Amino acid sequence: MRYAEFAQDQRAYELVRGAIYTSLFNADLCRKPAGLSYYYKDETHQSNVYHAVHAKLYNRLYNMTQYDDFAKVTDRMVRDACPGREAGTLRVTGGRPHRLRKGSSTAVWKPTSTLEVSSSARDTLTGANGVVWSLMSSGPRSGWHIEESPDAYRTGYATDRFDYRWDRRAVIGKGALLVGYEINEAGVRKERRRARMTRDSAFLADARANLGGRQYIRATSGQFAGLWIPEEVRGAHFTSHRPSSRASLSAAQQR
Repeated sequence: MRYAEFAQDQRAYELVRGAIYTSLFNADLCRKPAGLSYYYKDETHQSNVYHAVHAKLYNRLYNMTQYDDFAKVTDRMVRDACPGREAGTLRVTGGRPHRLRKGSSTAVWKPTSTLEVSSSARDTLTGANGVVWSLMSSGPRSGWHIEESPDAYRTGYATDRFDYRWDRRAVIGKGALLVGYEINEAGVRKERRRARMTRDSAFLADARANLGGRQYIRATSGQFAGLWIPEEVRGAHFTSHRPSSRASLSAAQQR
């Protein structure tokens, strides 16, 4: 793409456009619904690593082309399994039961007070019903995986985080309750606005992330601009917005 841009080589642009359309045509080839991605199309091997690679790849393709179908692939992969695997800090709520795993062993842990521990890995474990588990590397249960939930979650804003070069369109149906939050780095949320939708409504959003143990999207338009809104299939969610193929190629060229 850089070569095509600087050399103004139309043949190179055609190759890039072919690669973009091929990627879109094969978008779900490596995806396993409700599970980890396959290693390319090898259905005998699923990989946490490649699941993260695939999700980031299709988000980047959206940011190159403004073609929302690419971003929708990432949306589906986020719901299938966790794409973010980096080390981080885990906040564990005291007085609440938490499911633990270590190899074939399982346990339930109820700490007496809320604590923050280091986590060296984050995975969707095979055979664990597709839920996300964080490996604790400090604290009283170091070496155990803990099931992520609104009571046990990664702090900060980077978990499952995807930013969009172009705002995406999100919708919410008539009669639904829309709630917008400010969420701090510890994952603690503060409600700032709520409204019952009197008609089918739409707004723009520039990012998605896992905050406080659940998926949110950040609104950039309307009365909820600047707030994080829970993403729900039956509530607020992204919808396809597909520019023309000419616009997509033009965006890719500008990139």
